[in-house]
Amino acid sequence: MIRDFVIFSLERQKYAIALDSVHRVVRAAHVTPVPNAPGIFHGVINLAGEVTQVINLRWRLGLPGWPVGVSDRFIICRSAGKTIVLVVDDVHGIQPVDTSVLDHPGVTDHDAALAGILKTDDGLLLIYDLEKFLSMEDEQAMEELLGNEKSGS
Repeated sequence: MIRDFVIFSLERQKYAIALDSVHRVVRAAHVTPVPNAPGIFHGVINLAGEVTQVINLRWRLGLPGWPVGVSDRFIICRSAGKTIVLVVDDVHGIQPVDTSVLDHPGVTDHDAALAGILKTDDGLLLIYDLEKFLSMEDEQAMEELLGNEKSGS
């Protein structure tokens, strides 16, 4: 089956997520940190009047972190019925991928979100399932934290 994927990079490694999960790509902006936020959450932004969670994929993938800069990009996505923002180094466009030719290495709990790997002329393209990126515990912790922030407790 052919599906379109948004290709992005972190530390010169290319990754992909399904285009149907992506709302738009924008230049990075200031992220407001949320004290005591779960590990992969970078903070929140005001996106068209809504407080929206920002996920730092570097932290999620175990890469070295650094502050979000103007050269970074935000990928605004819909996951599990809610909007989330992913911080990435760069976005390279859209690529159709025949999902039937993906390699599926042994998946562990740590990389359960890895949907497959595509061999390309430029190297390996790691394809992720956005719906599996967040653990239920991460989501619940962030929801509780944001609920507490809104109520002032």
